[in-house]
Amino acid sequence: MTENEAISIFTEITFAYPFFEVTDEKLDYWINQLTNMPYDPVVNRLKKHIYTSNYPPTISQIAAFEKAENTFLMKLEEKRKKLKHREDI
Repeated sequence: MTENEAISIFTEITFAYPFFEVTDEKLDYWINQLTNMPYDPVVNRLKKHIYTSNYPPTISQIAAFEKAENTFLMKLEEKRKKLKHREDI
């Protein structure tokens, strides 16, 4: 996500939880952490948290990460093709 999107998430937390302490250091830390994550999944997790908790979230409670592509099956198929090719020779 972009820095502006991270700031909007942080702002949403401050609106939903008025007693959430805001400092420049905390804002910088949250922005640094949030910009490593995709925006939409984090927003969805934050909304769920807001609807179900009286306490502000920690980063881990709203964190979301892109799933790495699983290449295991593709590599396995390539190895099978190579083995089959060797058997045919």
